[in-house]
Amino acid sequence: MSNESCIKFVFCFDSNYINFAKIAIKSLLRKAKRDCFFYLIAAECEDEQLEEITSLIHAFDFRYKIFHVDYSNLSFCKEMAHLKMPTYLRLLIPSLVQEDRIIYIDCDTYINDDLSDLYVLNLEGKEIGVILDEHIEKDEYFNAGIILWDLKILDRASFLENCRKIYQEKESELIYGDQCILNYFYSGKKKIISSDWNEQVLADCVYYPVLEYFISNGRKIIHFAGPVKPWECEFGSAGWKFWQKYMV
Repeated sequence: MSNESCIKFVFCFDSNYINFAKIAIKSLLRKAKRDCFFYLIAAECEDEQLEEITSLIHAFDFRYKIFHVDYSNLSFCKEMAHLKMPTYLRLLIPSLVQEDRIIYIDCDTYINDDLSDLYVLNLEGKEIGVILDEHIEKDEYFNAGIILWDLKILDRASFLENCRKIYQEKESELIYGDQCILNYFYSGKKKIISSDWNEQVLADCVYYPVLEYFISNGRKIIHFAGPVKPWECEFGSAGWKFWQKYMV
C-alpha cells in the first residue's frame, strides 16, 4: 500500500480474541472519515473464523490483508499468568507490514472518534508516538496498546533480533512482556502524545459516569487496559453497562 490518504491500521489477535477484535474494528469503522486499510495479524485462526471481521470491513468499502502466523518467530517469549502469547504478536509488525506509518490498536478498545488527526501527527523525528501508562509508576514508561509507528525509519531486519536480546538480558524485569521490551527498545526514540488517544480504564474499578464523561468529552480511544475486561465484569457493573451499551 502506498496511498498516503489511506490510514493503515494493524490489529493482532488469536482465535480467543476474534470477537473482541471485531468489536474494536466495528467501533473504528463507524467513526472513520478517511479511507482505511486493515492489516490483521491472526495467530492460529482459519479464514472462516475471520469472515465476520472481513465482511464488516467490506461493508464499509474498505480493504484488508490477513497475515496467518504462528509463534515460531517468538519462541524466545514466555507466557506469564497475566500475559498470553498473543500479546507478543506486536513484535512481528515491522517484518510483516511494509508501510511507512501505521496505527497499532489493541483489541480491548472502543474507538470514539475518527483517527485521522492521530495518523498525521508530527512525531518530530521520533520513531513512535505513544501515551504514558497511567497505572505504572516509571519515568517515561508508555502503554503499548495504541502506537503511532513510523516504520520507515526502523531497521526492520534487526528489530526482532534486538527484541530477543532485550528479552534475554532483561527477562526478570519484563513484568508486562512485550510492552516492557518496546519500552527498552524505544528509550529516547518516542514522542509522548495526548492521553486522549489512549484513555486507559480499569473496567472493574471505574464508575459508569466517568466512562460516559470520557465518551462525551473528547477521549478518542477508550482502552480497557487492566486484567479484567468489560465482557468479564459483573452484571450491572460499570464495565458491564459500557459493554452492553457501546460494544455489543
